[in-house]
Amino acid sequence: MDPLEAESWLVDLKFVFLLGGFDAICYLLSMTPCWAVRTRVQRWQVLLDPGEVRVAQLQNAPEQQDLHRWRLSILESSELGVELVPADCSLRKGGFKGSRDCEVPEVASPQLQVQEDVYHL
Repeated sequence: MDPLEAESWLVDLKFVFLLGGFDAICYLLSMTPCWAVRTRVQRWQVLLDPGEVRVAQLQNAPEQQDLHRWRLSILESSELGVELVPADCSLRKGGFKGSRDCEVPEVASPQLQVQEDVYHL
């Protein structure tokens, strides 16, 4: 992937940090990429700026102990709405390599229905 194309792709991603939750309700911190830079050792660094906290209802919620897999995720559109995709898997789909293989979660990625509750930091 061309470095300029990769940089543009990275700063257009919609990162979220899963703060926690209970049952099918979770709290997500939106993270806006400020910039992305390629280092001398052919790796990328992305500066994420925290945004607002949103309350979301998971349509197909995994078990509570499995949510750590989605701690840092990227929101992706799907035919069913918006889907939480683990950041490492989403980056690999975009053509980036990692130091370890992306393990496909045993459960499907949670579908989200974001509620109107928004909290500004």
